[in-house]
Amino acid sequence: MPDVIIKIAGIDKVLRKLGTLKGQDVLIAPMQESLVTLEADMKLYPMPRPGSTYIRTMVLHDRWTIAPIERTGHGIRGRIGNDTEYGPFVQSSILQSAVHRGRWQTDAQVVQRRRAWIVARFKRAIDQALNRSV
Repeated sequence: MPDVIIKIAGIDKVLRKLGTLKGQDVLIAPMQESLVTLEADMKLYPMPRPGSTYIRTMVLHDRWTIAPIERTGHGIRGRIGNDTEYGPFVQSSILQSAVHRGRWQTDAQVVQRRRAWIVARFKRAIDQALNRSV
């Protein structure tokens, strides 16, 4: 699925103050917590359609994964993904098929719903690290 990105203000400040490696270490815990939360949210299925006889296989649910967090020159990068062939047509905000619109949540909807929580988690970790380093 295409990337959905959240940029956190203040990361450059913590990297400058603590150094890149130590600053990146501060960001790992809030990133991991954010990824676990987003993955859990993406796994939620809508209620079955009334009268449907379709038996859910849960393949889409089971194939959501969290990639290892990557250190970059500007911070860190976290990714969750799903490698089912049809996943993007069910949950990608860009590629979602019309038949799934309004029933299946998209990646962008989940990120938007969790954005404030994610930003607050990173801000708390950054503030704590900056205050400890004073």
